[in-house]
Amino acid sequence: MASSNGARAVVLSHFDQSRPAVDIVNYSMSPTLDKIRRAFGGIAPRVLDKELRIQASDAPARVAALLIESEDAHGSEYVSARDKRRAFVSGFDGSAGTALITHDQAYLWTDGRYFLQAESQLSKEWTLMRQLQKDVPTVEEWVEANLKAGDALAIDPLLTSVATARRLVESASKAKASIVCCEWGQNVVDQVWGADQPPRVPSDLQVLGDHFTGGLLNCLTGSSCAQVRADLDKKKATAIVLTALDDIAWMFNVRGSDVEFNPVVISYALVTLSSATLFVDAKELTPEVLAHFGSDVQVKPYDSIIAEVRSTYAAGTPDATILVDPAQCNVAIFSAIPLALRKESPSIVLRQKAFKNPVEIQGMKNAHLRDGVAQVKFFSWLEEAIAAGEVISEVAADKKQQEFRQQMEHYKSLSFGTISGSGPNGAIIHYHATDEAKCGRITTDQVYLNDSGAQYLDGTTDVTRTVHLGQPTAHEIHCFTHVLKAHIALATPGYYEDGAFGIRIESLMVVVEFCTFETITMIPIQRKFIDASVLTRDEIAWVDAYHAEVRAKLSPLLQDAPSALAYLERETRPLEQQ
Repeated sequence: MASSNGARAVVLSHFDQSRPAVDIVNYSMSPTLDKIRRAFGGIAPRVLDKELRIQASDAPARVAALLIESEDAHGSEYVSARDKRRAFVSGFDGSAGTALITHDQAYLWTDGRYFLQAESQLSKEWTLMRQLQKDVPTVEEWVEANLKAGDALAIDPLLTSVATARRLVESASKAKASIVCCEWGQNVVDQVWGADQPPRVPSDLQVLGDHFTGGLLNCLTGSSCAQVRADLDKKKATAIVLTALDDIAWMFNVRGSDVEFNPVVISYALVTLSSATLFVDAKELTPEVLAHFGSDVQVKPYDSIIAEVRSTYAAGTPDATILVDPAQCNVAIFSAIPLALRKESPSIVLRQKAFKNPVEIQGMKNAHLRDGVAQVKFFSWLEEAIAAGEVISEVAADKKQQEFRQQMEHYKSLSFGTISGSGPNGAIIHYHATDEAKCGRITTDQVYLNDSGAQYLDGTTDVTRTVHLGQPTAHEIHCFTHVLKAHIALATPGYYEDGAFGIRIESLMVVVEFCTFETITMIPIQRKFIDASVLTRDEIAWVDAYHAEVRAKLSPLLQDAPSALAYLERETRPLEQQ
């Protein structure tokens, strides 16, 4: 899946250069935007100072604009239905974007993955701000250039990270303006959304067994806690506030389903040198969970995190130092920590959980083998169905692919919404077909891009393969082969030709000392799409070696599926063998 993390993906996009970087449109007042703007006046004058303390002010706030970000209170890129505020306001439902609403304008910033999608989803009230394009200001640059002296930009401190708020405060101060915070629990969008806003669902906590983790992450009696507390000691800190959901899942070794496609539990955590508290609204603390936590973990209500931090450290607890990650921690929690007790540091959990133990690595490999079996069965089925003249829609292909995955051991869910894009739909980087009647059909004269993945108990998969069910054109082969060359060098490249097709090849890898990678995705790369004459000898050797490994590992698992086995054997032949 194309990621916002630049280290993961290289996207070579071919967009219509005649299209302006900023779409200027005619505005008409929508009911939702009108209600949002009327709510500006109800925001209390709670000013965010340069130390990111929320200070009450006697002066009325002249709110000129409201910032609505994509993330939830945990900085998550993928959020629960309740937290999709930016999507509710704008109609744009991509995973990344920032909305800014003034009294007479509405702006939406997003990156190159979503330009085409935003164009199609935004109504005429909105101006699309194409990030990183020439003459397009960042949000902070817009704030500095457009706010007037005495103006205020309103944010929700629960939904804004410390790092973001710091940049906004700096930009606003240059304009002699300010950043003001709505009261906790008084989010403007939530007020407008009203009864239609999806409710918060109590979390269903599940313990991940030691046989999946290697026994090294056994709650707070295991090495995860020992490692974190050792790092706290090294940094001369006495506690750490955890807000990122994946950090908490790793630290406490619990999983859930609070966010679609993500096995996380909506929660906060406060871990000290001698105690640990998990703030979560649990549906039920099962005997298994209680036994797992034992006496090491206290469980408190989700919304009590700020009150707990304030009461615990209000008096300036002697010798206390609380570690927070400014990129992850929200302003509301950060401001509740006394200034003298704050110590900023990149998440120590983030780094630790990146180092996988042998059991975890083997689990990931096993998950990818099963996923490879499901994928080979899917592409074999798709090829046969199209050849037989069946009409297969993008949605139907998505559903069939999920059926194959559901047959695999330890399957839990998809890991993201499948990108099943035929022809021009494949050029929309995060395209997701949902309407059977309106989606595209997979044909023999168009490129088909499939970016998908699954959550298994022992690992997560994310893979993209691009195929042609007929005969690709010389141009398509040329583009595919160059994407393949980039894949061999960079792992996750893509080429998207607006209005024509998209091509991506994506595999997951394990870092191996020293200094290389081991590909764990085991799915063939379509041979007829490859022009071997363009590849170097080393690149041909790489493809042949990869395909030999895929064939050797998947063949024993496909003995009961002769069509899929034949497909595998054909697609993994050496490139120079006809």
